[in-house]
Amino acid sequence: MTPDEALRLIRANETEHVELKQSLKLLAQGIEALCAFANKDGGTVFFGVRHDCSIMGVSIGENTLENIANEITQNTNPQLYPVIEVVRIDSKKVVAMTVVKSTDENVATAYSIPYVRVGNTNQRIKVNTLEEFLKQRGLFVASRETESIPATRQVARTFAQELSCPANWGMRLVGFPGETFDVLAMFRRNLIYVACVGNDSEPVPDAELENFLSRVEQVRCEMAVFLLPRGTAIEDVASRLQKVLRAGEVRIDKQIELACLKRDSRYIFVSSSAPDIRTKLGFCLRYYGQNVGGVPFRLPGSQGFTFNYSMLAP
Repeated sequence: MTPDEALRLIRANETEHVELKQSLKLLAQGIEALCAFANKDGGTVFFGVRHDCSIMGVSIGENTLENIANEITQNTNPQLYPVIEVVRIDSKKVVAMTVVKSTDENVATAYSIPYVRVGNTNQRIKVNTLEEFLKQRGLFVASRETESIPATRQVARTFAQELSCPANWGMRLVGFPGETFDVLAMFRRNLIYVACVGNDSEPVPDAELENFLSRVEQVRCEMAVFLLPRGTAIEDVASRLQKVLRAGEVRIDKQIELACLKRDSRYIFVSSSAPDIRTKLGFCLRYYGQNVGGVPFRLPGSQGFTFNYSMLAP
């Protein structure tokens, strides 16, 4: 991009195709704008330009552009690869990041949230309801239960309200006789099935494990969680699931009470609900995002949310 081309875009102020940012400290907002552009008709984000279109410039270090590129690819899904340029305007350096309209069948997200450009604003896309998502996969909701164990309602509420994943509990699907699905949720266009064990006074029977695995296969979910009550040892359940699946080595992190099995491209977690459901679901989502899409899930409102991935790597 030449200085004249950049000036022409900047002087038109913020439009459906242009976003102006004063500083690289606002990179996260710029990434949201790139996502919005990708989901519309493409566009350019300029850093080092005030909203009144005056040029103030930015400081560019040896690794600045590399760090910007890494931040973008790590926090967009599908990953965005914009053209990143340094344009000199009146002896000042402006960073221009340009992205074209995405051709991926999946909606682009920034920090796990989809945006679209509307005028000169970036608007969150109202993600399809879970029911619509299921229909796209050939799964149809027949009915909903009105009662369930408290854990299922809490899991669905945590997915929807705290992890920004559309979810519902007690769903009965057409063509699936028997009990309802405790919780079904959508994460980055992937289907998650969570089975909640309500009785912590007795060992989990083999029939319940087999039913869980059967349903995992039937709905073709990408990720499943077998959620045990607090204080329940996960090692026994994980090893028994491993035998039924004939899966490879089961990986267990005893410190956070989480186990992971992998069969084909499907990830199955065994976890207790301690210390709380939000944290445990966040661990599962982060691990899944890290290993499948290369983009770890960021638990909203949490800092330092990490654990040793190598303990669980299949």
